[in-house]
Amino acid sequence: MDHTEPVVRITHLAAQSSDAELWLAHPHKALLDICEFNAAQGAEFRPIPPSHRHGEALNEALDFSRVLLDQSLMSHTKVQAWLGDHFASVPIEAFAGAAGVQCCVSVRSTDDDRSDQARIHDAVTSFTTLRIQQRLDETLDIPPLPDAARRIVALQANPNFDLSELVAVVETDAAIAAKIMSWANSAFYAADPSARSLDDAIMRILGFDLVMNLALGLVLSGTLKLPEHEVRGAAPLWLKSVFTAAAMEAIAKRLPADSTLTPGSCYLTGLLSNFGTLVLGHVFPPQYGTICRLQEANPHLPTNLIDEHVMNLPREVLASTLFEQWQLPDELVTAVRHQHTLDYTGPHATWVNLLQVASQMLDDDLEGGDWQISNEALAKIGLDTLDLEAVARILQDSRTELEGLARAVA
Repeated sequence: MDHTEPVVRITHLAAQSSDAELWLAHPHKALLDICEFNAAQGAEFRPIPPSHRHGEALNEALDFSRVLLDQSLMSHTKVQAWLGDHFASVPIEAFAGAAGVQCCVSVRSTDDDRSDQARIHDAVTSFTTLRIQQRLDETLDIPPLPDAARRIVALQANPNFDLSELVAVVETDAAIAAKIMSWANSAFYAADPSARSLDDAIMRILGFDLVMNLALGLVLSGTLKLPEHEVRGAAPLWLKSVFTAAAMEAIAKRLPADSTLTPGSCYLTGLLSNFGTLVLGHVFPPQYGTICRLQEANPHLPTNLIDEHVMNLPREVLASTLFEQWQLPDELVTAVRHQHTLDYTGPHATWVNLLQVASQMLDDDLEGGDWQISNEALAKIGLDTLDLEAVARILQDSRTELEGLARAVA
């Protein structure tokens, strides 16, 4: 008998077509395979968004008439369970009468020696009958870099461009111009007086760097169709992206004076940090639907682990490979590709660390808990908790404007 005490997660499920409800007790580190569970039950259950990051409290589950226990837990004498405000050791007898089911699988991030191109090749051939072409954008039916985006990238590479050239590019899309004006006049910048023209918004409030990157992000956001599936209980795609972008810009403004990270480039990195979701939904719609259902059932697991389980590669591989083809900056490509690599120490590590800190800060705020960001992680980018508290206040004060921008981008 194994006497170790695994951490148990309690998930509350509700049937789609009836009033039936049930509770599942399963290993916290394993993936609850809701698709296989439903197939075995002969019914469609969906998880109810949990009240806490650790899942539901054990006493609530035990008060319910039907509790199912993952079979892997039955060989243990005790488990660690969440009691609403702390974890405690609980004898397995507390689940007396609970039916045993097979509902979980082990997941982990793989150290894959293959190139990203090779991993995409295998994913495509595994799920489709497409013949692999030389060009990834042809293989995956992804549009090329839009003309407006090409013009912006060309401006970024030209140290001698002037204001009129940037305004000319932005004005080619009235919707993007309006979004930039709205952002310049938002509470995030508290400009007094408000901007009256694009020239004024760029010169006096936003700056060339931010406007170029914001415009580029807005152009790219329209290249792929937003996936039809969404994860119930999770922030919408562009809402999370806009908040991440704003957080990265605000953090960048507090970096040491000798930092090479510019606020505008950081903003673009945050805005495109979730672009892999668009690519995944565009290229693999059925598999993306499955991933969404698994994310609902496993909100405590990083999306890259769920992607690995279904696709054998994370969505960040798809996004970064596309960005490379579009010849976007190397630091952006690296930050997006390695945002889940916690021990990353390669080129552009500071960009990766900044994106990780911004994402973790927003996730912790969303869950209503204390920040889980270590002092070591903050030290890597030259900040402390006081800096993050200041950024959090700015984001909170600008929530209405950020939500409006997210709706506009979507």
